[in-house]
Amino acid sequence: MALLEDKIDQIPQAELRDVIRNEVKKLKSRKRFGLSFEQHIPEVVPIFSAPIKLRSSVAKKNGNLSETYRVKNLLGENVEIIKDSDGSLEEVPIDSIVVVKQFGEAIYPALIQMDQVKNGGENSLHHVLIEADNYHALQLLEYIYANRVDCIYIDPPYNTGARDWKYNNDYIDLNDAYRHSKWLSMMQKRLALAKQLLKCDGVLILTIDDYELYHIGTLLEEIFPEYDDYIVTIEHNKRGRRGKNFAKTNEFALFLVPKGQEVIQEEILEEMIGGETRNLRRTGSGSLRTQRWRKFFPIYVNEKTLEIVGAGNPIPLNQQKETKRDGDIITVWPIDENGVEKNWHYGLERTQEAINQGKLEAREQSYGIQIYYTLREKQSKKYKTVWSKSTLDASTYGTELLAKIMGGSSKFDFPKSVYAVQDCINAVVSNRENALILDFFAGSGTTLHSVLMLNEAYNKQHQCILVTNNEVSGDEAERLERHGYYPGQQYWEKHGVCRSVTFPRSKYTILGKRDDGTSLEGEYITGRLIAKEKQRNIKQLGFVDGRSLNTSMRKQLVALIDGIPQSKIRADMPFFIEEQSTASILLDDSEFEKYLENLEEYMHVTDIYIMTQNQSQFRRFKDRIIEKLGQIMVKEEEKRPFSDGFQANLDYFSLDFLEPNEVAMGMQFDAILPILWMMSGAKGDVPIVNEALPYVISESNSFAILLKEQKFAEFASQVCKIKDLTHVFIVTNSEDAFFEMKAELKIPNVLMLYKNYLKNFELKRQWKD
Repeated sequence: MALLEDKIDQIPQAELRDVIRNEVKKLKSRKRFGLSFEQHIPEVVPIFSAPIKLRSSVAKKNGNLSETYRVKNLLGENVEIIKDSDGSLEEVPIDSIVVVKQFGEAIYPALIQMDQVKNGGENSLHHVLIEADNYHALQLLEYIYANRVDCIYIDPPYNTGARDWKYNNDYIDLNDAYRHSKWLSMMQKRLALAKQLLKCDGVLILTIDDYELYHIGTLLEEIFPEYDDYIVTIEHNKRGRRGKNFAKTNEFALFLVPKGQEVIQEEILEEMIGGETRNLRRTGSGSLRTQRWRKFFPIYVNEKTLEIVGAGNPIPLNQQKETKRDGDIITVWPIDENGVEKNWHYGLERTQEAINQGKLEAREQSYGIQIYYTLREKQSKKYKTVWSKSTLDASTYGTELLAKIMGGSSKFDFPKSVYAVQDCINAVVSNRENALILDFFAGSGTTLHSVLMLNEAYNKQHQCILVTNNEVSGDEAERLERHGYYPGQQYWEKHGVCRSVTFPRSKYTILGKRDDGTSLEGEYITGRLIAKEKQRNIKQLGFVDGRSLNTSMRKQLVALIDGIPQSKIRADMPFFIEEQSTASILLDDSEFEKYLENLEEYMHVTDIYIMTQNQSQFRRFKDRIIEKLGQIMVKEEEKRPFSDGFQANLDYFSLDFLEPNEVAMGMQFDAILPILWMMSGAKGDVPIVNEALPYVISESNSFAILLKEQKFAEFASQVCKIKDLTHVFIVTNSEDAFFEMKAELKIPNVLMLYKNYLKNFELKRQWKD
């Protein structure tokens, strides 16, 4: 419908135009079920590096990219262009137009290195940032990383109508009647490509708010039918965002997990959990014998020694239980103190296994012998579907953190909390050693930041690929246009999100300092607890003599002290100290020696209150306590300075497009080389290759290239000596020769240049509705 309405607007006869528009309006009013949205005019990508030639397809830099023209004549600094929709002719400055390609046209991508950050070892892994429209970047990444990505994390524009994204160079706002369908059309194309990148156990994480939650959920069901979807609610704004009826405090993370697979790892905790002992008899819902009769069976116990000697078979519901005694051996059933028949937590097989391993215990209670089990100790637990903790706050750990890194206010609205992104990704990759993580809506670069933190915290080698365009904000674009600047010009492009936020943030984060040499201020929360020696908190309460207080007064006093229960305080006690409390109080200073003697047995006490009106006496008491007890070991959250940076490398590329004839003739080898480097693992620097040589073998990059097939025998003899090569690229025009050479190489991945590259983008990468 959207394409049709655009065509209707181009009908010159007003009467005919109105008749057709009214008929289309009637068609649109019919109810449709399921997810139904418009397939809009294909998106168009500008290619600023392409020269303007006769018959080039072009668009105006400051116009709608879907309004395309053909170049008729080159007139020096001007050109004559013909509008595709109506054939009208006009003359415009050559600098005001740009070559464009529609989605679906064959493209031949290349990577041009823009910059590099090095703070890791020479041969260490490199992260990658690609400045590009993410659709064409995904086409390239499918060629490089098909079925190789462990985790895709994306935070697409929320489509709130706040002009936060573009469709064909136009910002989408609340007045756009096709706002939702344009957004879905944009997302559909990209998600379909992204799916091809995931490993068989790979996971897609997509964050969204309620504006598009239901639309995207239905779209994901259509594109990913082989995946289970889980919705995690993330409280990222405890203060709440003002709105009608409710103050919104949360957004959502959608996890798409391959059906039938347990790939979401457990949440790592700061301390051990479990270890407590519980009655093996079930309580609560599902605890009745009638609900789980196969868990209603006898357990045999020696009445004198309380040794558990075995278990019997379950009995059907229509059969009465029997209470037998065989000497000292008695029968214990899962029956509560009120005589209600329950069932055991364990089935018979697991119960017998626990008995054999000595993991069950019998205890005498007032209502008979009971069976107990001990929960397994562990330092992790299943993630819940509602996340709420201080580190998820997008204001403190998103906006404010980004401002600290950039050295002032950031030019990016609503960045995610780096800890929220870290938690999402870690839920997928915590048990993987060298995970590949992709974000093709990279925004301010939070995903790379979180991967750097994960690698540091858990000594991992996860690799992150970021993709973002270089759009400027709506307000910035209007300002630049008023001053006569166009997209593609250097001054315009330096204000784009990739060049002004994503790359600088990533660079400063890795190095721990900005370009002006100033160190980043602030500390990361590592999520680890460390033991530290710390002085006890010893305070004087000198406003009253403790001996003069009655019970009621003493209770009122301790009500002001955390950790001392009022119920334990009496008028005749000289001091309070016990195992369950970390706080203690001396109420009668004449009993100090006895108090100090008792205090030695309670080394866990951290807060000590001494009631004495004598200042010098308090100082003596305090010195005695410190001398006697020393410092206490406490666990504190480990912090890490921003200025430490990270041992990592980052390569920054922009996506460009090549002429296929030049590729076939070997004229664009340098532009394709970074693609080969990424394909083989992005290790070490992108090599500088002398094309006059017959071959290149780069041990630090894990790949080799045969440039002159006549030297294959010599090349093969060298390749077989290298242990860790993963990829070999052979330049040849003969498929027969290629397969003969490939058969002789014992390398996991052998590819043909340049035919493999050209065919890939000619035949397989076109979008089909």
